[in-house]
Amino acid sequence: MRQIENILNPLNYLLTLVHDYSALAYLILFSAAFLESSSILFSWLPVQTLIFVVGMLCQKGEFNLWILLAGFCSLTTIGEFLKFFLSYRRLHEKESTFIHSIRVFLKRDFKLTNFVMFFHRFLPAYGLLVPMAAAENHFPLKQFVRDTILANFLWVNLTFFLGYFLGKNQFVNHYATLIIIAVALLPALDDRLWQKR
Repeated sequence: MRQIENILNPLNYLLTLVHDYSALAYLILFSAAFLESSSILFSWLPVQTLIFVVGMLCQKGEFNLWILLAGFCSLTTIGEFLKFFLSYRRLHEKESTFIHSIRVFLKRDFKLTNFVMFFHRFLPAYGLLVPMAAAENHFPLKQFVRDTILANFLWVNLTFFLGYFLGKNQFVNHYATLIIIAVALLPALDDRLWQKR
């Protein structure tokens, strides 16, 4: 019965967890943000949903707003820098057939425009390949650094404050489960719409 209540009222359950394990919560959130940004192996982590939910919890006073924003913005940006430099380094190493096929796709089929560079964080499955594509296509480093910083700043702040301000609404709190699921599904919808362009 309690498990069903936790599913129907996830914010109350999360508030209790955060209150009891606040330091550990910061560590888990920041680790997830860094891993999702720095490695394609962790691209399945729902960081966009986490940032949205944390924004809702922050509105209730369980987190420090400035620590969260600084942590998410810096770690997602550093993670993408790391992915870029590791991808660039691999260009000069012996590669497997799998890596070769990825490189061919990134060089031949991946459309790396200024729009994609700036808004890639809003296209999670597609956007996670952007640092790798930038390295493969010898994208100008100065422009990559600038666009990555701006893209992550915009993505983190919009997602976070959407959760923060919606967290004040009683209707949103009542239907928190459905809204969180909708936010989790948005990345897949974004990518499908982008692929149809």
